[in-house]
Formats: sequence, structure tokens, C-alpha cells
Amino acid sequence: MKQIIKVSLAVVSTFVMTTQSAVAEVLTELKLHATLGIVTNFILDDGAVQFHGKTYKPVVSPHTGRVWLDRNIGANQKCTSFDDAQCYGDYFQWGRGFDGHQNSIDSTIVLATDINNAGAEFIRGTFDWTFTDLNYGNSRATNWLKIDGSSVCPVGYRVPLKDELDAEVGNISNKETAYSNFLKFPAAGYRSFIDANYLSIGTWGTVWSVSSTESMASYFRFWSVSNWNIEGERAWGLSVRCIKHVGKPLIYHNTTTYATVTSPYTGRVWLDRNLGASQVCTAFDDAACYGDYYQWGRGFDGHQESNSSTTATLATDVTNVGHGDYITNNTTPNDWTSVDTTGTIRIANWSKTDGTSVCPVGFRVPTIDELSVELLDVGSAQIDGNTPSMDKRENAFSTFLKLPSSGYRYDPLGIIQSVIRGDLWTASVNGFLADAIAFRSDIAIQITGGKPRKYGNPVRCLRN
Repeated sequence: MKQIIKVSLAVVSTFVMTTQSAVAEVLTELKLHATLGIVTNFILDDGAVQFHGKTYKPVVSPHTGRVWLDRNIGANQKCTSFDDAQCYGDYFQWGRGFDGHQNSIDSTIVLATDINNAGAEFIRGTFDWTFTDLNYGNSRATNWLKIDGSSVCPVGYRVPLKDELDAEVGNISNKETAYSNFLKFPAAGYRSFIDANYLSIGTWGTVWSVSSTESMASYFRFWSVSNWNIEGERAWGLSVRCIKHVGKPLIYHNTTTYATVTSPYTGRVWLDRNLGASQVCTAFDDAACYGDYYQWGRGFDGHQESNSSTTATLATDVTNVGHGDYITNNTTPNDWTSVDTTGTIRIANWSKTDGTSVCPVGFRVPTIDELSVELLDVGSAQIDGNTPSMDKRENAFSTFLKLPSSGYRYDPLGIIQSVIRGDLWTASVNGFLADAIAFRSDIAIQITGGKPRKYGNPVRCLRN
């Protein structure tokens, strides 16, 4: 085990002040991570970063122009060959912090009950190292996206998304080409979640991404004759390589990455795109930013995908529908369930801020009033007006929310009126119906008379 020396912040401050001239010659910026009073991160003049006792240097991708660290986290040096043991680095379980498990010789079969305080032992014996944060691993993914130096990467860096890693490894076909890649990947092998043994060292290389599926996580693997971008159990111990973050901090939720935007009218913080959207809108008819289509009050269960299958069987449990089919119903009041007629249970579901509903941790579905005060009320963006455009769809797109005209889902017709109009659900109800905001070229309104809850509308989340 590495020895950790605790240093009081007063001692650190005294040291910095008394050696200011010497430090100024070496450091362009001093980053102190104050957890337990331990200095963990220095940024040096040549761009090198000292993090948890190791020194890393930046390298620039010839493929994407992105900046990466030149070695795996925990490595003593940049690789000199694919089987250079000094550059293997540490072996992290997916989403787990810098808590000692990554280089511990000890292991345990006791699963972690707190993902932020999992102990210092490598956890073996099952597919995941914790029995909390299971579905999609949202909290752990968001932890690995931190850029403040409190996770597994230095200040300004984070674990890459799958797409970011994929963009750099297209020329890798085996362990030799992995080493010849600008990232100089070693064949560090991996640590087994079955028995905590180290396997395939010098033969395989494995590198985590932050991206996940319902119960697995994505990583890149290469060996002597091939490579894969695959998904695997989160309890494996694999290498981590960090990428320099560009832009605002990211939030990962249910396979999609989001940033935030702040309202110039209320100061409230919103997600920068509709739930499920792959990017921020570039135009009101940008299909890549339409996002998913949720039936009102329903969870993230697959029905929200625009091409999900349909069924006419109404749900009897609104918190656990039991399938991912879009539910049709042409009988008044056109709801997707035969229970919760008042909508109370579903309002509570969409109002959750713990990440177990459709919105990320700390966010929820807004009420009709919270959405209207940003878009329609006096002193808001007032997209129903003639500024900046007569076309209300352009007005909605020009707001800080960059809203698309994504239409809505109405089976058996599927997605209808995309480009023609935009709709957003709220967490508010009106009798047997639910409230929404809608806009098209000539009008933008509150649908406070209510919209049938069976419809599939996009959702935009608000920080609580």
C-alpha cells in the first residue's frame, strides 16, 4: 500500500508563501485538491501534471486534435514498448474512485454499499462491485466525468466517452499497433473480478470509457491479432487513460451526456438538450437534437425511443410497466395506464431528483409555470412574439434552451408533425390530461387544457 502523508492546509500555505520565488519558476499554476488536506495535483510549466504522486504529460491527437495524457493513470512512465511494465498503470473497477483498490494486493467479496466510500480493497466475486447505482451506473459515470481532480483524473481531465476513445483507435489492430498509436497503449492485461488475479499481462490491453449500458460498461480491448470496442462487467479491473475536457462539465444519465445552460431570465439551470438527444440543436429542424418521446409520467424503460414497438394493453403499474412498448389507447381519457387516474404517482415520479426517474441527479421535469416563465410570460423569451422572428419555431430555437420542432408521437401514425411543431411535457396535470408547451410557425401556447397522456412528447429537465 502507498503511504499517504496528511498535510494541514496551514502548513501547505506556509510552504507556498516561503518558497514563492522558487515555486514561480517551476509552476505556472498550482492546483490544490483539499480532500483530507492532501496535495494531489500540480500543473507544471511544460504542461505536465503531477497527480497522486505521478507525473503525466499532454499529447495531442493527430486524428481529432484532442489532448490526452501520455500514459495510463498510475503509470511510472510513458511506454517504451507494448510490454513495458513501468507504464501499465493501475487497474480500476468501472466508475470507482481513487481509493486504493486500483493497486491494492487485497481483495474482498463484500460489495460496496456506498460508491463514494467503497474501501481500499479490490471487490471480486460478482459482475458489479456494488449493489447500488446499478441501472446505467449514472452516478458513477458522472463521477468519472468530473474535471476538478476529485475523481480518477487530474484537474481539467476526465475519463473519455466511448465515442471519444473510438475516434482515436481506428488504426489499432493488435498490441503492436496499439503501442505505435500516439497514445502508446501498453498490453497491461486486466484484473479479474472472479478471483482478483492479474491476467493476460503483456498480451492484452484494456481501456475503460465512461459510457455504459443498462448493466455493463464500454471499453476498448486489443490483443495480438485483433481489437474490439465492447461492453463488459463493471467489476473488471482495467486501465484508465484521461482526456482533457473541452467546454462545460458533463452529466451522464441513461446513456446520454448532457451539459447545462443557465436562464438569462430566472437564473435557473436546465439541461442543454432534450432527454435522449445526441447533441444541442443547430436548427429548429435538426433531427439529431429531437430526443426521446415519453408518454406522460412514464419512466426510462425503452418506450421513449421513436421506433419502439407498440401494444394496446394498458399498464397496471405506472412505476414498473414491465416492458418497453409504447402503449396505445383510443378510448377516453386516452391514457397509457388504467391506474393513477389523478396522475399523483406519476407527478411524484417525474419530480424525483435522485436520478431514478427520467432526469439526472439534481434535476426533475418542470411544472407548466416553470416552463412558461422561461418561454411565454412577460419578461421571458416570449417565443409567442415577433422577435427575433415571425416564425415561433425559430423563436423557440433562438432561446437559451435551443428548442427543436420535434413533433410528437401519436400511434398508429408514429412520430408526426416533426419540423412543423414542437412540444414539451411538464409535470403538471389538468383533470385526466397533462399540461404541455407547444409551438409551430404561427403560434406558441400553453396547452393548459391538457393533452392526452398517451402521447409521446420530448422532455427538458430543470435543476431542482
